[in-house]
Amino acid sequence: MPLFLPPRRPLAGLALFLALSCLAPLAAADDFENPGFRVRQLYKKFRADLAADKQLKRCDDDALKDYLGEHLGEFINFHNLITDIAFKLTSERLEDMPEDRQKKLEAEFARFIVSDNFAALKQVCPAGKLQIISSDVDFTVSQVEANLYRRGKKPLAVSFTLLRGWDKWMVSNVFTGKSSLADKYRELLGPAISTGGYEGLLNRLINLNM
Repeated sequence: MPLFLPPRRPLAGLALFLALSCLAPLAAADDFENPGFRVRQLYKKFRADLAADKQLKRCDDDALKDYLGEHLGEFINFHNLITDIAFKLTSERLEDMPEDRQKKLEAEFARFIVSDNFAALKQVCPAGKLQIISSDVDFTVSQVEANLYRRGKKPLAVSFTLLRGWDKWMVSNVFTGKSSLADKYRELLGPAISTGGYEGLLNRLINLNM
């Protein structure tokens, strides 16, 4: 069982992008930044990265795929997302997997997410303002609702599940509408986890990425 789990349903309606240790004491809620501010920080970094590169600024497909493949893990905590997907599907602990295999698993998972969701991810590239609508906190879990404004289109409603880390909130799941990354990939990758654990998941992702 993973150390921390996002809620099966969001706190305020909808349920994206780790608490690192159950042994470390957690500070009181007011000792941490507002989780909505954390989401806004991550979006600001993303926009700054795009503005700093000519190809990314033009939303070039190859450049955007390379950037997301390398940096998506800075915005979504893959460790916690993977353990949520595997919840009750294996008795293994991801922490017991050799570190090099964990890194390989997260890299293959990032590559697959980018490929499988590239059309949706590309919509964020030319987008403008991200408006935080609400931010609900239940000590170690937060749900942040936001609207992403895109040129010539209706705002896109996005919901982020964040878990408390050592010193900041970390995005562990993303919802658009009623669909979340964890639910989507539990259905797709669950059989590989049930039969082969985390190594089975890694092998499945390697095959999918070929």
